[in-house]
Amino acid sequence: MTGKIRKPVVFKADDAKLTIETLAEEPETEDGAVQPAPLIPPANRKRWSWGALFWSTIGALVSLGVGLALTQLIEDLFARHQWLGWAGTGLLVLAALAFVIICGRELLSLSRMRHLSTIRMAAERGLRHDDADECQSAVKDIRALYASREDISWGLARLKEHDSDIMDPPDRLKLAERELMAGLDEAARQIIANSAKRVSVITAVNPAPAIDVIFVAAQNLGMLRKLATLYGGRPGTLGTVRLGRMVLTHLAITGGLAVGDTFIQQILGRGLAGRLSAKLGEGVVNGIMTARIGVAALDLCRPLPFDVLERPTLQGVIGGVFVKAEGDS
Repeated sequence: MTGKIRKPVVFKADDAKLTIETLAEEPETEDGAVQPAPLIPPANRKRWSWGALFWSTIGALVSLGVGLALTQLIEDLFARHQWLGWAGTGLLVLAALAFVIICGRELLSLSRMRHLSTIRMAAERGLRHDDADECQSAVKDIRALYASREDISWGLARLKEHDSDIMDPPDRLKLAERELMAGLDEAARQIIANSAKRVSVITAVNPAPAIDVIFVAAQNLGMLRKLATLYGGRPGTLGTVRLGRMVLTHLAITGGLAVGDTFIQQILGRGLAGRLSAKLGEGVVNGIMTARIGVAALDLCRPLPFDVLERPTLQGVIGGVFVKAEGDS
């Protein structure tokens, strides 16, 4: 055996030179068995996407083509006459300025819609986990969102009267829902009912199916814009399209695209649609689908979750419309 043998050394417990390394204990299960430490999954690496490369290059080529075409146009105008060139340059500058303003408005509308989702998620977390900070943040944001709205000034005043009351943050959030959302929910129901009524009537009386498709699509997009604006979103074109995609995803996930057979048979079997024509029945079905899209959009645009107030249902929104129409007959 080679090497020098070290003599044993005595250390004191408070010796500054003494360092003790401890190993992390492995967790034990209820029966006392040692549970192995969880494995850390490797980080997901971003894969190369040929599709992204294709669309990026196509977009770059289109941008270069448009830029060259505009440059050639301005040069041709200057070649013909100087004032034509300056007029074309001024029009091009105005078009670029309008494009920048439109892009800014679209980005602002997307930010507003994202803000509504942020408030709702904070409120849901606060109510689910009884988190005071999340509830206070949601109440503060919802009051700031509607601070300049005259149609909700009465509800804001009622809510302000309880500022000095001793109240848990979740209860204050529920009070905000009761005071601020009740009137907006009723207005949203009216918007959905009116849109469903217009879609059903136009589909029933219009003989051209192509016009039906265009009208129904335009009516649904307009309804989505009105609902988002009602709750404080004010979406632009991109915001409305994005909201429509979210609504379709929401309906697909919740199974909302399928309307109950009993409810349809109740309307078509003993109502005007079942007695007059299949075209009128098609109008009723289109109206029902429009109302279902509106109910899903209401749930997505609402900045506070349904906790105190009753969640609107399809029967509650359109039941009165068709029942009233049947009663008038």
